[in-house]
Amino acid sequence: MDSLEAYSRAFNHVEVNTTFYQVPPSDMVRSWRDRVPKDFQFVVRCHRSITHAHHFDPNSHVLNRMAEMAEIVRSLGADALHFLTPPTFQFERQHVEDFTTLLDSTSLQGIDLVLEARSYSGRSIPRLLKNLLEDRGIVHCVDLTKEEPQVESPLLYTRLFGKGYHTVYRFSDEDLDEIYKRGTSRDYRKAIFTFHGVRMYSDAGRFLSYVKKKGLPVTQARGQKRLF
Repeated sequence: MDSLEAYSRAFNHVEVNTTFYQVPPSDMVRSWRDRVPKDFQFVVRCHRSITHAHHFDPNSHVLNRMAEMAEIVRSLGADALHFLTPPTFQFERQHVEDFTTLLDSTSLQGIDLVLEARSYSGRSIPRLLKNLLEDRGIVHCVDLTKEEPQVESPLLYTRLFGKGYHTVYRFSDEDLDEIYKRGTSRDYRKAIFTFHGVRMYSDAGRFLSYVKKKGLPVTQARGQKRLF
């Protein structure tokens, strides 16, 4: 059993990080889908050249990359395509217009879109950007331990880093309780929680236990027992 198959036995969702750095071959993508249960869910991270190098400029390279990302989403039957912008990137009017053109120029029917605008963490996103998210039904992705989405959406997508320094943080039972309450405070069609950090597997396992039992997870267990 490989790592993906083993992972899919403990969890029902994964965020595909590979696609942020490279475009995997189509046969590799199909193999991911074939190695997990039918109800296992994927979210695809959009290639960084679109967000970091070209800042959504709808040139030929970006259009080709977007088409490749959309094809990967469809091959996996993924839940969403996730865009991450750099922590220093500010959305000016031209960027919003370019993003709009890019969306209009790509076949994205049936694909949920998620935007994580890092530079606006903890502060208001610009009105033009907020209008675009609302008009296109794009999910505003935030870390629920720090803030709540500024745009209403039937889908919740949260990437959880916690309240500590960068990824060096272990979520407390109280953190998990707060995340659960915030994640169920609105009538979401679906809520996706992704944990990031050096203890992400144990944190995710503890949260899964919390959701299943609707109570504080047991933290004393060690090894595999902490995943259930």
